[in-house]
Amino acid sequence: MNFKGLQKVSTISERLQIAMDKRKIKQIDLARVADVNQGALSRYLKGSYEPKSATIYKLALALDVSDMWLEGYDVPMERSRKQKEIDFKNNLYRKIAQDMDLLKTISQYYNLPEEKQKTIRDLVDQMSR
Repeated sequence: MNFKGLQKVSTISERLQIAMDKRKIKQIDLARVADVNQGALSRYLKGSYEPKSATIYKLALALDVSDMWLEGYDVPMERSRKQKEIDFKNNLYRKIAQDMDLLKTISQYYNLPEEKQKTIRDLVDQMSR
């Protein structure tokens, strides 16, 4: 596939190996962190099979690299700040959607007056220091 005139300059298997070497992560550990079948990961590394886009995304997150770079495109290896912000938001949305108690709490928070919301934000900020 060609993205906005970008050309592939490498294979996924080559890029996976480069990222694993740079991050000093073993195949078994990457499979666990990315929640990818170890046998499938082995096939990706051998180049005998290419992962689907959802798996590429999980591997890119686990390796902290750009998914476009991992696919072999001539783009920077590092995940951009914008990508990291999107990842953070997507992860947060997923957690909220799966946790009805959290969703209820957030709804209650937004029904509070602004000054009480600020008090809660200040308390959370102090607790996270």
